[in-house]
Amino acid sequence: EASQPVAGVVIRAMEGVTATANAAGEYVLHGLPAGSYTLTPSLPGCTACTFVPPTRQVTITDANLSGQDFTAMLRYTISGQVVDENMQSIAGVLITSSSGLTATTAADGDYSLAGLPVGTYTITPTLPGCTGCTFTPPSRQVRRSGRVPSEACTMEPGCR
Repeated sequence: EASQPVAGVVIRAMEGVTATANAAGEYVLHGLPAGSYTLTPSLPGCTACTFVPPTRQVTITDANLSGQDFTAMLRYTISGQVVDENMQSIAGVLITSSSGLTATTAADGDYSLAGLPVGTYTITPTLPGCTGCTFTPPSRQVRRSGRVPSEACTMEPGCR
């Protein structure tokens, strides 16, 4: 996806000195005396947002400083539940995503793969130690895009 400006990002330079990005993604910090600062971005209300870089070290002398840009990145969560053919939860199922991220189902069969960037992932369940177990479907493809940071993707394979 192409980069787009993000309005509402708050840039903090020091206690009491912040700026909020406008619709064009631009911000201006006013009233900073000469010195060194750590610029830290945040997007209020977005717990799934990360920034690249997470901070910027800048030194202000006697001139304006521009080009101190950040890239906001949404991180997604894929979550669901694994049950058997009788709709009973299965604990201990290893859920592996094509990104290499893994999770193990809890006693209630729930799993959660967090921190995924935009993309398409193949989610595959296995039950360690069970050579006769098969899952239907054997894997599931999930695409994460848009602006929804968390979305449930229920996987209900059977274990036979």
